[in-house]
Amino acid sequence: MDHPVAIAHLRCPASAGVLEWMPEPELAALRQAIAESRLVNRAGDLVTREPAAALVCRTASLAYLVLDGIPVLVPDEAIALTQLGSPSTEEHDAAETAD
Repeated sequence: MDHPVAIAHLRCPASAGVLEWMPEPELAALRQAIAESRLVNRAGDLVTREPAAALVCRTASLAYLVLDGIPVLVPDEAIALTQLGSPSTEEHDAAETAD
């Protein structure tokens, strides 16, 4: 993905883990879950705004929305990837090792 925001130095505020751009298939699933009112953030609030993009921390299994071009790196605003049925960190690491 080609985004104007450089994320090389950004870290997850919950775990200090590396952040990466959420891949398009996963982003589509995130948007669908938001449209279906199925996602809550870590504070327990329903997520209602559809993001243009999202950043993912695989270490913490969290997604951070990018709204109006700004990454919202607030721990309580993060979305647990388990709500999307995303693979666990171990499965993700195994897939990367296999590549």
